[in-house]
Amino acid sequence: MPTEKFLKLKKNKKDLIYRGIKELLAKKNYTDISASDIIEEIGISRGSFYSYFVDKKDSVKAYILYYGFIQINLFKERILQNNGDYFKAIREMYYYSKEEAIRTNANFIVSNLQFVSEVIVELLEDDDTVLLGMSYFTEWCLEHIPKDYFNVKCDNERMHYINVLSITAVINTLSNFFRYEILKKDNSKVDSLLDIQLEIIRNGA
Repeated sequence: MPTEKFLKLKKNKKDLIYRGIKELLAKKNYTDISASDIIEEIGISRGSFYSYFVDKKDSVKAYILYYGFIQINLFKERILQNNGDYFKAIREMYYYSKEEAIRTNANFIVSNLQFVSEVIVELLEDDDTVLLGMSYFTEWCLEHIPKDYFNVKCDNERMHYINVLSITAVINTLSNFFRYEILKKDNSKVDSLLDIQLEIIRNGA
């Protein structure tokens, strides 16, 4: 993850770096991006880059973490807008993300979504910042979602489990939707598969 030096940068400097990484991911597959590409896109020296990050993957992971927390805050807003209806809110997040993704090249989307999925698993397993953030989000959900909303008794551990599975289901469904799009296969039923997954999660499977 980013070095202490990066974390101490002013917000506008960090936002500039995140924006450069985001714009590069919108143009190229992650596997086709080099550290030099990121350095050129951001407009910083090689020395500065390696004082902030270990390598290319480290810098992109930092952006995914940053973007992930933005999405969590948007998710919280939708939960509140829907009076605590968690699954309605996450479906809205899915459709919003899909509409945004359609504006760019699907080949890039699929490649980067697969990478993002792998990174999210790594972050959820190993990153203290993510684990702490998810812990706060779990507690927030328990405070703002009606206690009788889920079809199973929902304690802290269960809520964390629901969050991880639901977010993963959305990412995988997005990836499948665009994979079918590229292969010119019928993807009309992909959305309904997400509904099935979320219903299983809601019922405590």
